[in-house]
Amino acid sequence: MLYILHGADFSKRNKKVNELVDTLLAKKPGTLLVKTDASETSFNGLDQFISGQGLFEQKLIIVLSGLLDNKETREEVVEKAKELATSDNIFITTDESITPKALLEISGHAQKVQEFSLRVGTKSEFNIFSLGDAVGSRDRMGAWVNFLKAVESGAEPEEIHGVILWQLKNITLAKKAHGDGGKLKSAGVSPFVAGKAVRYSKNYTESELKKDMSDLLVLYHDSHRGIVELGSGLEKFILEAV
Repeated sequence: MLYILHGADFSKRNKKVNELVDTLLAKKPGTLLVKTDASETSFNGLDQFISGQGLFEQKLIIVLSGLLDNKETREEVVEKAKELATSDNIFITTDESITPKALLEISGHAQKVQEFSLRVGTKSEFNIFSLGDAVGSRDRMGAWVNFLKAVESGAEPEEIHGVILWQLKNITLAKKAHGDGGKLKSAGVSPFVAGKAVRYSKNYTESELKKDMSDLLVLYHDSHRGIVELGSGLEKFILEAV
């Protein structure tokens, strides 16, 4: 059995992991909990968890942290998704970010896919998701105006970044799914959001989406290293990429 939990809200995601583990342990007394991350998991190690043989005689609940977020381990998890899902053991993946391609490929095998996005602030009546809509429509002026409104309303740069990245991620999912609503639903995208993403996907090429998402992730990490200020970086991104 396979559960996929992802999103930038680490606190809520981690809380859900713990709640899920507690529920599963209550249902299956005697099950052994194993936690591992990308730095610890080797190719043979993941195979050992799937088969349940070797060092482990009990049934296992395995929490895999950051494997889908890591380029070196992502491919292995995607390739073995069916084996993870059909194993007698239970697997829970928890990641800050999963590429749309990997999410589409793995979500069809999962018992549940759940995203934990950072909550948007409610400091004013301004709807920050109008910024996401402008980005999807490639309305540069509208996106810039809504960016300024978001800043004026008190939205944090991380919230604004999260909305833009979320929109581009959904558009990428729609692009790769060729508008297939079933695939988008299995990836955890609501019908309302999926409908918009399918429409917006006509405005971007796959290469543009890949570059834009990569640029946003680099911007986020560079801002936390003190290389660039996130707010000004987002404004520059909007004026150049949208």
